[in-house]
Amino acid sequence: MKKLWIVPLLVLCAICSAAFSSERDDFLTRDEINSIRDAEDAGKRVLLYLGFAEQRLDAAREKTASWKEAGTGLAIQKNLSEYNSILEALDDALGDARKQLAPLGKPLKELENQGKHFLKALQQLQNAPNRSDYQFTLDEAVEMTQDELAEAKKGAYPEVNARKP
Repeated sequence: MKKLWIVPLLVLCAICSAAFSSERDDFLTRDEINSIRDAEDAGKRVLLYLGFAEQRLDAAREKTASWKEAGTGLAIQKNLSEYNSILEALDDALGDARKQLAPLGKPLKELENQGKHFLKALQQLQNAPNRSDYQFTLDEAVEMTQDELAEAKKGAYPEVNARKP
Protein backbone atom coordinates (compact mmCIF):
# COMPACT_ATOMS: atom_id res chain seq x y z
CA MET A 1 0.00 0.00 0.00
CA LYS A 2 2.85 2.37 0.83
CA LYS A 3 4.43 1.74 -2.57
CA LEU A 4 1.30 2.95 -4.34
CA TRP A 5 1.91 6.46 -3.01
CA ILE A 6 5.38 6.58 -4.47
CA VAL A 7 4.40 5.96 -8.08
CA PRO A 8 1.93 8.89 -8.43
CA LEU A 9 4.32 11.13 -6.55
CA LEU A 10 7.18 10.27 -8.91
CA VAL A 11 4.97 10.81 -11.96
CA LEU A 12 3.89 14.20 -10.63
CA CYS A 13 7.51 15.20 -9.96
CA ALA A 14 8.54 14.13 -13.46
CA ILE A 15 5.75 16.17 -15.07
CA CYS A 16 6.57 19.27 -13.01
CA SER A 17 10.29 19.08 -13.70
CA ALA A 18 9.71 18.59 -17.44
CA ALA A 19 7.42 21.62 -17.58
CA PHE A 20 9.88 23.72 -15.59
CA SER A 21 12.90 22.75 -17.67
CA SER A 22 11.16 23.42 -21.00
CA GLU A 23 10.22 26.90 -19.78
CA ARG A 24 13.82 27.62 -18.77
CA ASP A 25 15.28 26.54 -22.09
CA ASP A 26 13.11 28.80 -24.27
CA PHE A 27 14.90 31.88 -25.52
CA LEU A 28 11.64 33.61 -26.44
CA THR A 29 8.75 34.47 -24.16
CA ARG A 30 5.28 33.13 -24.89
CA ASP A 31 4.18 36.54 -26.19
CA GLU A 32 7.19 36.70 -28.50
CA ILE A 33 6.46 33.22 -29.82
CA ASN A 34 2.87 34.21 -30.48
CA SER A 35 4.04 37.35 -32.31
CA ILE A 36 6.28 35.25 -34.55
CA ARG A 37 3.42 32.84 -35.27
CA ASP A 38 1.04 35.70 -36.05
CA ALA A 39 3.46 37.34 -38.50
CA GLU A 40 2.45 35.92 -41.86
CA ASP A 41 5.21 37.59 -43.84
CA ALA A 42 8.74 36.24 -43.40
CA GLY A 43 10.13 39.77 -43.66
CA LYS A 44 8.02 40.82 -40.69
CA ARG A 45 9.47 37.95 -38.70
CA VAL A 46 12.95 39.30 -39.37
CA LEU A 47 11.87 42.67 -37.96
CA LEU A 48 10.35 41.00 -34.90
CA TYR A 49 13.53 39.06 -34.21
CA LEU A 50 15.53 42.29 -34.44
CA GLY A 51 13.30 43.81 -31.78
CA PHE A 52 13.70 40.80 -29.51
CA ALA A 53 17.48 40.87 -29.95
CA GLU A 54 17.55 44.55 -29.03
CA GLN A 55 15.59 43.83 -25.85
CA ARG A 56 18.14 41.19 -24.78
CA LEU A 57 21.06 43.54 -25.40
CA ASP A 58 19.36 46.34 -23.48
CA ALA A 59 18.77 43.97 -20.56
CA ALA A 60 22.43 42.92 -20.59
CA ARG A 61 23.61 46.55 -20.64
CA GLU A 62 21.30 47.43 -17.76
CA LYS A 63 22.81 44.61 -15.71
CA THR A 64 26.33 46.00 -16.15
CA ALA A 65 25.27 49.01 -14.06
CA SER A 66 24.54 46.76 -11.07
CA TRP A 67 27.69 44.67 -10.66
CA LYS A 68 27.32 44.55 -6.90
CA GLU A 69 24.20 42.41 -7.12
CA ALA A 70 24.73 38.68 -6.89
CA GLY A 71 24.41 36.78 -10.15
CA THR A 72 24.89 39.77 -12.43
CA GLY A 73 27.45 38.00 -14.60
CA LEU A 74 25.15 35.01 -15.02
CA ALA A 75 22.21 37.27 -15.92
CA ILE A 76 24.31 39.00 -18.59
CA GLN A 77 25.49 35.63 -19.89
CA LYS A 78 21.86 34.43 -20.09
CA ASN A 79 20.76 37.54 -22.00
CA LEU A 80 23.66 37.17 -24.42
CA SER A 81 22.90 33.49 -24.91
CA GLU A 82 19.28 34.36 -25.71
CA TYR A 83 20.53 37.09 -28.06
CA ASN A 84 22.64 34.49 -29.89
CA SER A 85 19.67 32.13 -30.17
CA ILE A 86 17.52 34.96 -31.51
CA LEU A 87 20.16 35.77 -34.14
CA GLU A 88 20.16 32.12 -35.21
CA ALA A 89 16.38 32.24 -35.55
CA LEU A 90 16.68 35.53 -37.44
CA ASP A 91 19.11 33.89 -39.87
CA ASP A 92 16.61 31.07 -40.43
CA ALA A 93 13.80 33.58 -40.96
CA LEU A 94 15.94 35.47 -43.46
CA GLY A 95 16.64 32.24 -45.34
CA ASP A 96 12.93 31.41 -45.38
CA ALA A 97 12.10 34.90 -46.64
CA ARG A 98 14.58 34.49 -49.48
CA LYS A 99 13.10 31.11 -50.41
CA GLN A 100 9.60 32.61 -50.43
CA LEU A 101 10.86 35.57 -52.47
CA ALA A 102 9.38 37.88 -49.85
CA PRO A 103 10.09 41.61 -50.11
CA LEU A 104 13.22 42.16 -48.03
CA GLY A 105 14.14 45.79 -48.68
CA LYS A 106 12.96 47.14 -45.33
CA PRO A 107 14.05 44.13 -43.22
CA LEU A 108 17.57 44.13 -44.67
CA LYS A 109 17.96 47.89 -44.25
CA GLU A 110 16.77 47.57 -40.65
CA LEU A 111 19.14 44.63 -40.10
CA GLU A 112 22.08 46.74 -41.27
CA ASN A 113 21.09 49.69 -39.07
CA GLN A 114 20.32 47.60 -36.00
CA GLY A 115 23.37 45.38 -36.53
CA LYS A 116 25.67 48.39 -36.29
CA HIS A 117 23.86 49.46 -33.13
CA PHE A 118 24.17 45.92 -31.74
CA LEU A 119 27.92 45.86 -32.38
CA LYS A 120 28.35 49.13 -30.48
CA ALA A 121 26.37 47.73 -27.57
CA LEU A 122 28.46 44.56 -27.57
CA GLN A 123 31.67 46.62 -27.60
CA GLN A 124 30.41 48.43 -24.50
CA LEU A 125 29.94 45.05 -22.83
CA GLN A 126 33.52 44.14 -23.75
CA ASN A 127 34.70 47.13 -21.72
CA ALA A 128 32.56 46.25 -18.69
CA PRO A 129 34.16 44.96 -15.48
CA ASN A 130 34.12 41.22 -14.67
CA ARG A 131 33.39 40.25 -18.24
CA SER A 132 35.13 36.92 -17.67
CA ASP A 133 31.72 35.64 -16.50
CA TYR A 134 30.33 35.97 -20.02
CA GLN A 135 33.34 36.51 -22.31
CA PHE A 136 32.83 33.41 -24.48
CA THR A 137 29.15 34.17 -25.07
CA LEU A 138 30.02 37.80 -25.79
CA ASP A 139 32.59 36.74 -28.39
CA GLU A 140 29.96 34.52 -30.01
CA ALA A 141 27.49 37.41 -30.04
CA VAL A 142 29.98 39.71 -31.78
CA GLU A 143 30.79 37.06 -34.38
CA MET A 144 27.14 36.26 -35.05
CA THR A 145 26.26 39.94 -35.38
CA GLN A 146 29.06 40.43 -37.89
CA ASP A 147 27.83 37.39 -39.82
CA GLU A 148 24.29 38.79 -39.95
CA LEU A 149 25.60 42.14 -41.16
CA ALA A 150 27.47 40.32 -43.93
CA GLU A 151 24.25 38.47 -44.85
CA ALA A 152 22.37 41.76 -45.04
CA LYS A 153 25.00 43.24 -47.35
CA LYS A 154 24.50 40.37 -49.78
CA GLY A 155 21.09 41.79 -50.57
CA ALA A 156 17.67 40.26 -50.82
CA TYR A 157 18.52 37.51 -53.29
CA PRO A 158 22.27 36.87 -53.44
CA GLU A 159 21.91 33.90 -55.80
CA VAL A 160 20.58 36.26 -58.47
CA ASN A 161 23.66 38.45 -58.13
CA ALA A 162 25.90 35.38 -58.42
CA ARG A 163 24.49 34.38 -61.81
CA LYS A 164 26.58 35.17 -64.83
CA PRO A 165 24.84 36.09 -68.08
